[in-house]
Amino acid sequence: MRLRHIEIFQAVMQHGSISAAAKALSISQPAATKLLQSVERSLGVALFQRVGGRLVATDDAQRLFVETDMLNHGLQKIQRLAANLRTPELAALDIAATATMALNFAPVLCGHLRRQFPALRLRLSSTQTQGVVESLLLRTAQVGLTLNDPAHPSISARLLASSALMVIAPAGTWSAAECAKPLPIAALPDQLIGFDESSPVGSQVARCLALCGHEQQFLTVVHSAHMASAMVEAGHGYAVVDPVTAAAPNARIQARVLEPALPIGMYLLTLSSEPSPFAGGAVVKLFEEAARALLGQQVRP
Repeated sequence: MRLRHIEIFQAVMQHGSISAAAKALSISQPAATKLLQSVERSLGVALFQRVGGRLVATDDAQRLFVETDMLNHGLQKIQRLAANLRTPELAALDIAATATMALNFAPVLCGHLRRQFPALRLRLSSTQTQGVVESLLLRTAQVGLTLNDPAHPSISARLLASSALMVIAPAGTWSAAECAKPLPIAALPDQLIGFDESSPVGSQVARCLALCGHEQQFLTVVHSAHMASAMVEAGHGYAVVDPVTAAAPNARIQARVLEPALPIGMYLLTLSSEPSPFAGGAVVKLFEEAARALLGQQVRP
């Protein structure tokens, strides 16, 4: 099979029709039909059957799809690399991020990238940390953004910036002078909103409380920082959150550094077995600058 054969076969498998496959490949429908017929002639087997006006893949096609799928991803990666080589600036970037990084860091990062690369094609997906790792391993994303180092043997984690865990409370809880000072962990109120300890922030909070010998009863437990922020905003108590969540602009929430300070980082993930998707260190510096810019906004009166 030639590369063009693989492209048309994958397109038909993914889109379910010749017309949709032709549109995806930016070719005419007759050209797509001829290409698919050429694939079947070269293999000597029928890959699709027409059932009720639709193309249905045969068992042979299903087996072939599994074998060609990774090759097709590799071809797409080569095409992106070729586009970047033709252009003196970054042309396209696929980012997989955890929800907190996608909601709070991505808008700041996008601004930094757009100023340097106005024509950048940016695709962002949101998932859990394990999903970010899987996206990198499956080559559906070039870089990942998380709040913890997944410590995976195939993943390189670069620390972009770090800050301390923060305490957030409804607006008006503290004076401007109080917001400028850390909040001792012993001063945490009883009405604290807790995290599921399986989350990165939840495990950090639990570790911090244990180190300080502080026992906390959580009347409300949530799984995400976004949920914790919404609960605090609604007046249901305080919460200990990551600095990225605390830095998000919200006039109805205040934030203070928790004391003793427990650092939590922002990480840029890439595949360790492959060359960096960036042409040089300048793009990584943009990520670092965006991270520092976000964390610089974290203390609000």
